[in-house]
Amino acid sequence: MKKYLLLLLLMSTLFGFSQEEKSLLDFISLNEKQSKNDLLVEMKWDFSEFNKSNDHFFIEIIPIQDCWNRLEAEMLNEGFEIVIDNKNKLLEDNLIISHLKLKAKCFKYRVGSKKTHEKKSDWSFYTFVNL
Repeated sequence: MKKYLLLLLLMSTLFGFSQEEKSLLDFISLNEKQSKNDLLVEMKWDFSEFNKSNDHFFIEIIPIQDCWNRLEAEMLNEGFEIVIDNKNKLLEDNLIISHLKLKAKCFKYRVGSKKTHEKKSDWSFYTFVNL
């Protein structure tokens, strides 16, 4: 039995079965910031471990007006995209998002990678207020 488990462990290491692929969203964190006149969130990202692959990434952010519908919302404002690469934006950086500048109390976001083909994460939701 021990030989079988050892062989299985060795095979999974050799063929990459033991490592679960991380979601691109795992490289982003959101932290609320204090402000007297505004609701703020700091979006931080760190794609530095992909630096060797010369990949570049993008973060799509879409403001939502009907926050109660979360990701199924249909009342969307015009979104924007942050392109992240060695030339444009640092692979490890941050952005302060203001609800007043966004003109919305919530937004959805996702991350994409443009290496050989475009790969996008699932959408994630953030709200500045309790729903």
